[in-house]
Amino acid sequence: MPNVLITLALPLAVVAAICAVVASVASGQLWTKVLQVGRIAWAALATLSVLLALGAAGDWVHLIWAIQFPMFGLVASSGLLLVRARPREAKELWGPGVLFGVFAVLTILPLALLLLRGTDEPTARAGSSLVGALADVVHYGFGGPVPDSMLPQHSRQLERGLGSPERDVTVSMGALWLGSGWMALLAGLSLLTAFMRTSWVSKPLRLLVPPIAATLVLTQTGTWAPDIEEAMWHNDAWYVGLLGPLLLAAVTLVPIALLVHRHRAAQLPGSPVLEEMAPRSRRSNHGDTDP
Repeated sequence: MPNVLITLALPLAVVAAICAVVASVASGQLWTKVLQVGRIAWAALATLSVLLALGAAGDWVHLIWAIQFPMFGLVASSGLLLVRARPREAKELWGPGVLFGVFAVLTILPLALLLLRGTDEPTARAGSSLVGALADVVHYGFGGPVPDSMLPQHSRQLERGLGSPERDVTVSMGALWLGSGWMALLAGLSLLTAFMRTSWVSKPLRLLVPPIAATLVLTQTGTWAPDIEEAMWHNDAWYVGLLGPLLLAAVTLVPIALLVHRHRAAQLPGSPVLEEMAPRSRRSNHGDTDP
């Protein structure tokens, strides 16, 4: 099942990413067609990503990979949902909401699956023990003590300052770390471009920054930047310490980005918000009152 989904997901990721790049320079009918095709590919990829994670649910060691790599494809083409089909119209309020909703699902899905698993594996944490272990990791990122699940056990771990937790902690933490990081980046990009008055600047930024960022993270090997993949499995201190700040950034920036998007969209022609307000304004002008 996972192999079939990977075979289908990879072409969808490539198609969606190519559409995002082409859309950054397209206009007119080409822009509309490319955006439509890209969004369909993105939606199909998002659906397959959830199925891929569910298909890997029985293999806790590889579950994080079922989340990690589809995220690259979704990030690379995420600009397709951050832009409007018509730059001066605002009938599309759903794009960013769908984008961050899908990432939120993928971010918490491994934790949810592990919690549903119960105590079938005696050596693994479950229930409140797993949630508590993750809470300790978040606290550590804000200056708290070393989590009990990561107390060093041998000389190499003592040198590093952290031990290696159970796999379910590693998997849950990895999904939270990656999902929060990507959501914080995309929300920051949305906020950065929200108040740009010229679409010829904001549109390319929203469409090109995500694939560039995804490519850089996917191809980096640790020579010019920390290797996230290695840090994840070796439990490096910088990686563990960033979970709390990344979660805080995501839960702060995403709601702000959605509110700003709605506020800006409400000021543009064709806004559903303005359309809802128009009848009330007309009734007020005629001296009518609401029932």
